[in-house]
Amino acid sequence: MNAFLGLGSNLGDREQNLCAALAELGKIPGMKILQTASFYDTAPVGYAEQPNFLNTAARIETSLTAHALLSAAQDVEKKLGRAETFRWGPRLIDIDILAYGDEIIDTEDLHVPHLELPRRGFVLEPLCEIAPDFKDARGGQTYRELFAAYRSIPADNNCVQTNTPEDTAVLAQRIAKQLRPGAVVALNGELGAGKTTFARALVKSLGNTARVVSPTFAILNIYPGQIPVYHFDFYRLRGAADVADIGGAEFIPSSGGITLIEWAEKIPEILPENYWEINIDVLDEQGRCFKIRRY
Repeated sequence: MNAFLGLGSNLGDREQNLCAALAELGKIPGMKILQTASFYDTAPVGYAEQPNFLNTAARIETSLTAHALLSAAQDVEKKLGRAETFRWGPRLIDIDILAYGDEIIDTEDLHVPHLELPRRGFVLEPLCEIAPDFKDARGGQTYRELFAAYRSIPADNNCVQTNTPEDTAVLAQRIAKQLRPGAVVALNGELGAGKTTFARALVKSLGNTARVVSPTFAILNIYPGQIPVYHFDFYRLRGAADVADIGGAEFIPSSGGITLIEWAEKIPEILPENYWEINIDVLDEQGRCFKIRRY
């Protein structure tokens, strides 16, 4: 039986953890690793206040049943020192069964193909590298098609509803993959809509490990990283003695960075001709509606 495994680590020496896990998996009787993907540095999903993950995927051939394979993977996790953690929390090593041939398995302890597969770019990208034309048993789409759908951004002003922190993180990752150095993103929404929360997820998805705080009490927060991020609140900027005196248009960075602006009433004149506008509407305690436009 051909199967696919997803591996991730965000504690300790992440690369060594993945290599050790693959080595241990290769020792299991009745299992052979046929191919492994590159290692991908990815922002965490669901709980943002933790280090980035390093993820990969492996195609294997096995004579083990799906549940025996699950048990073997869990034994490897324990052998390498994985400790119990909360959902979406940090982990030394994580091994998931992503697909088991063309079978669909839904039991209390195992769901294959993985139920969240279409929404997990950190899984789809390595799968696309090693098996782009393999079809997901649940939806019949290839991994290439699933990854393309994951990366796509809805048409202008169509509502993208999020109901959990994981949904928001996934949307941020999709947008981050579309942003290029020099991009400007204007976030709009009432107090408490989640502008800074979304900014935090976006900064993480851009490869920046800094802790993102509200710009309300600072004119400008700068987060250096793989792509520098300049984060400020237009209300705070507008409330300064004179916009020109504190930089004005110079707050828009050079082509090497991304600017995130939180604002509430209208787009300030300092925005360039080309930018992203994201309006966040509150639906209920957790639910949000994101409307995205690109100018």
